[in-house]
Amino acid sequence: MKLLMVEDNESMQDVLREALADHDLTVVGNLSDALLQLSLTTFDLVLTDFNYPLRPDQQPLGCGVLLADRCLKDGIPVVLMSATRPDLSMWPSVSRVPFWDKTDLGALYGLLKAVRP
Repeated sequence: MKLLMVEDNESMQDVLREALADHDLTVVGNLSDALLQLSLTTFDLVLTDFNYPLRPDQQPLGCGVLLADRCLKDGIPVVLMSATRPDLSMWPSVSRVPFWDKTDLGALYGLLKAVRP
């Protein structure tokens, strides 16, 4: 499966690269790079952290919701991930997006099976 993962934490990037080694994985750490990759490539699934920066030189600010909304509008399956479950009540458009708690790798494999094209 061709995956785009948006994660700004390098340690988590390494963990997920290893866990997803059987997949064609592209990893970026900010919204600008994620949008660029989506304009260049077709992905089967986007895994997006909840809290990361717009650009590499900025502080994290919850860009995962913006990307998840964009993926939904473009018909791209998306999973929102975080170590703590965010309150999505302010963003009804993404409240139905599957959520993965990054502390549970076993649940990630189940999610991947569920959204496999």
